[in-house]
Amino acid sequence: MIVTGEKAVKSSTDYVNNFRSNVVLITKGEGPMPHRMTESFPRDRWREKILNDLKFLVAFLNYRFHDGPTAWQELGRHPILGGWMESYFREKPFLLWREGGLEEVHNLQTEIACNVDNVINPIEPKHVDVGIALLVSKLNHTLKSSWSAALLSERTPKRKITPYEDALILGGVAWTVSYSPAIYSFEQHLYWCIGMGLQSGEFTRLKRCKHCNQFFLAEHDGRECCSSRCSNSYSKRDETLRKRVSRVSIDKKLAPKGLPHFRKLAGGNLKQIRVFFGERFETFIPFAQRVKQREAPEQVWQELPPWMKKRFTAVGDPGVGRRS
Repeated sequence: MIVTGEKAVKSSTDYVNNFRSNVVLITKGEGPMPHRMTESFPRDRWREKILNDLKFLVAFLNYRFHDGPTAWQELGRHPILGGWMESYFREKPFLLWREGGLEEVHNLQTEIACNVDNVINPIEPKHVDVGIALLVSKLNHTLKSSWSAALLSERTPKRKITPYEDALILGGVAWTVSYSPAIYSFEQHLYWCIGMGLQSGEFTRLKRCKHCNQFFLAEHDGRECCSSRCSNSYSKRDETLRKRVSRVSIDKKLAPKGLPHFRKLAGGNLKQIRVFFGERFETFIPFAQRVKQREAPEQVWQELPPWMKKRFTAVGDPGVGRRS
């Protein structure tokens, strides 16, 4: 019986919800390259696998590949990348990059970083849909799909293998037929990691550090930096920037009223300066001399200390100033 219309939509929705809440499939890796979906895992194990895939992606995007004499020794010591890079990009049996390998890796880093940035750091929030569309299009182009069959066991297992995969009993023998992406290259594996992250929702944890610009997996949505060191440095830099912006904002408010008074007093005599500033008159003399030497008053005004600018604005015309 073919189900159509609202019943079909409701049926498919219940199916997906049941699938997500009970058990899901993950890819069981054999060596450096995953092949078929063969084992069913509880949700927490599936989530852990997805996060491990995203950690692999982060490690690749952040690593600085080079062709120095110790390049492959360093890669060999890397806990995540070593085996993968050796399988695809090393000139065996020598510790050298295969021809064009390093350039290919650099281009792949740049391409994936750009595709990911379009989603997690769009120029404007409203452009995130464009980034997602481009990324999904790249996934469809890169990941080719394939069917595969495997013998389960000579015994007849339970009929239900997974929420969407039943045992196929033929001649008293159980088989399973699976549908999954065919991954034959390093590039395909990286995009597989991205695709699984998008499908699971864990991709939202992928961010770029505000301080060092490295990719990282955030523990919560509010985290902006990859480490406490970067967080402290970013906070200090941000505080400095806020103070600078605050000074500029205050200066814009004070300049219209204070600048004309400053220009008038800078062209005045020492007595007028002493009356206006009192005991602190000596601090103003260097600025007055610069104006008398025909330096632009607007330029000199920018360098006045905030208290001096506020005094020009609050007290008013130097000709009617009062002693502090």
